[in-house]
Parts: sequence; C-alpha cells; structure tokens
Amino acid sequence: MIKLPTSALKQDAPGSAVWVFDPAAGTLRSQPVVVLAADGNEAVVSQGLEPGMQVVSAGIHVLSPGQKVVAYQPPAAAPAGGPAIAVSAR
Repeated sequence: MIKLPTSALKQDAPGSAVWVFDPAAGTLRSQPVVVLAADGNEAVVSQGLEPGMQVVSAGIHVLSPGQKVVAYQPPAAAPAGGPAIAVSAR
C-alpha cells in the first residue's frame, strides 16, 4: 500500500488514476489505481503503483498523456521521505 496526497488522484473511466512520470522518456502516463481509503489530504492506494514510481500531485487537471515534462529538483536536500516531485511543461 502506498500513501499519496488526494490532490494526485483524478477520475478516469471506470475509476481513479494518477499521472506517473517516466524519467527515461520525460513524459507522463495515466496509471489506474485502486484507492483503499482516503482521510483528509491522504489516500491509501492498494493497487496500481509500485514503490519508487514518481506521481504528480499538483496541477493534474492541465496534464495530458505523453506530455513532455521536467522533474523539479529543489536546490536544498530532499526530505527524509524522498523528493517531492513537481513537473513543469517542456
């Protein structure tokens, strides 16, 4: 199970999905997920994601499949839980 911000979730037919960043191609793809529970600003995903996948959590309403993006690299050290991924259009 993986916890995500609820802001990462979008509705796709027939259920929920997230945008996953492919760092090798620099593109996005929609990934169907199964949400087990949501509480406040966090959702627990039980299927569809693997540890290490980079998921977009802000601005998801303006993205499209195959869109070229660049992962934001903050100048400071990443927090202990891993880097927060933000993307910007190329």
